[in-house]
Amino acid sequence: MDSFSAIFWPFRPRNPNPPISRYSLDEKICALNLHGFQVREYTSPIVGQRFRELLESINLKKSLSKTAYQKAMPELQERLRKLQYAAKVANVSTIVCLEGWDAAGKGRAIRKLTQKLDPRLFRVWSGTPPTPLEQRYHFLHRYQLALPN
Repeated sequence: MDSFSAIFWPFRPRNPNPPISRYSLDEKICALNLHGFQVREYTSPIVGQRFRELLESINLKKSLSKTAYQKAMPELQERLRKLQYAAKVANVSTIVCLEGWDAAGKGRAIRKLTQKLDPRLFRVWSGTPPTPLEQRYHFLHRYQLALPN
């Protein structure tokens, strides 16, 4: 620390909106309750009928032969790479979330998706089993903490 900042350190303005850590959330809820606010537990919205119809209309018996897959994959990877650069130029953020059972092939799918992408423009975050504190909140809370600001 240089002498100037050492002298004026106590006078630096504090961040008016400090980031909320996952451990200070309970403290904030307690403070709100003390001031007369009622903090209710989050309930997820009801899935609409239209979304259910869309899911039910998907044909799960469709398949692709291995040769057709290997033939189409390079073209699709190149298309994805071009979309990545177009999103970067347009300053559009994109989130791709893969969820599935252990050993279901998520890692292989991620490798195939990212094989031709520019590694400077994406980040892969691997979710771990939730801690006891994280289990108290909605399951998407952990993913929200991993998002860039």
